[in-house]
Amino acid sequence: MNDEAPLPTEYVFAGVPEMQRLHHYPPSEEGGDWANINYLNAGFFVLQPSLEMLNYYTTLTKIPVRFDPYLPEQNLLNYAHRREGNMPWRQLNTKWNIHYPSVEDLTGGVASLHEKWWAPVNEDLKPFLQSWRWRMEGYWEARGGL
Repeated sequence: MNDEAPLPTEYVFAGVPEMQRLHHYPPSEEGGDWANINYLNAGFFVLQPSLEMLNYYTTLTKIPVRFDPYLPEQNLLNYAHRREGNMPWRQLNTKWNIHYPSVEDLTGGVASLHEKWWAPVNEDLKPFLQSWRWRMEGYWEARGGL
């Protein structure tokens, strides 16, 4: 669109789609495991930083109603890297990250979990999440950071 900054000459942007709260591991489109396979979850992504990209993103924030502001950073990225656009996002393998993780995801070998340790969707994962919280706090306490 002519009211946006020029697109970067090159870019790298990849992530994972928004998951259903209840999903299989590994998730699949056939299993209906994504709420919308074309909608990026901004909780985990890979990008190549560039001033050109920053300028492009910044112009998008100044255009009223260009993207839904409900989840501002996520919807900005979904607009900028929409699949039908000129800079579509690439899908990472879900072995790298799962939103709404379950014990099945964890035992399946997923590398990182996108979850709130204080209010997990799957309560059976709470002891695992809290154990990592206490490790983190213990580490910082030992360094004098807490």
